[in-house]
Amino acid sequence: FCKAADIFPGRRIALTATAKRSDGLEKIYQYHLGEVFHTDLRQDLKPTIVFLDLPGFDPPGSVYDDVSLKTWLSRNPDFNALAAKEVRTAVAKGRTVMLLSHRIEQLVTLEQMIPEGRAIYGTIKLEERDDILRTANPIFASMSLAQEGLDRPQLDTLVCATLFSNPNAFQQVVGRAQREFAGKKNPVVVFLVPDINRCKNQARRLASFARKAGYPVENHRA
Repeated sequence: FCKAADIFPGRRIALTATAKRSDGLEKIYQYHLGEVFHTDLRQDLKPTIVFLDLPGFDPPGSVYDDVSLKTWLSRNPDFNALAAKEVRTAVAKGRTVMLLSHRIEQLVTLEQMIPEGRAIYGTIKLEERDDILRTANPIFASMSLAQEGLDRPQLDTLVCATLFSNPNAFQQVVGRAQREFAGKKNPVVVFLVPDINRCKNQARRLASFARKAGYPVENHRA
């Protein structure tokens, strides 16, 4: 960034979609560009945020933090079966669906469970990603790529198979479903919430972000 926008005399105005960074390093660009003086987070569409409670999950004692919990859930056959069911149900309703996960292993597993779907993650070449975004339904994508930007205007259903509690990540992830497109169904973002305290706490924070943004919030039980 310092090479692309080096410091020089005079005034400048910058635009960014991510004024706040997940790593807290927004001061780096602010040294060059100054403090944020105007923010507009309005989007074309307001999605419905759905929290789907999933009972019956009891991680072993070796699962003690967020990293190990995400890994354990991504390898859990019952959890992946419920995630696949949610995706299939949405596709059967004529929706354009993208499932997001922090674990590539989970994306590959779900792609095998639903052969008509395609997975996108870091090692997938850019040209192939573009082709998948244009043609596949459903799409299984890594959470990190979704935060950077995976644009498919037709997308009306997001399923988040792993949770998080960062407001900037919430804004970026939900934004995937907020593009205007002719004939698009009302967008829905579904967070899968296993009956585990850490997951429920993250879901409560996400619900708070959603309400603050003015999005309708619903709670369902699988």
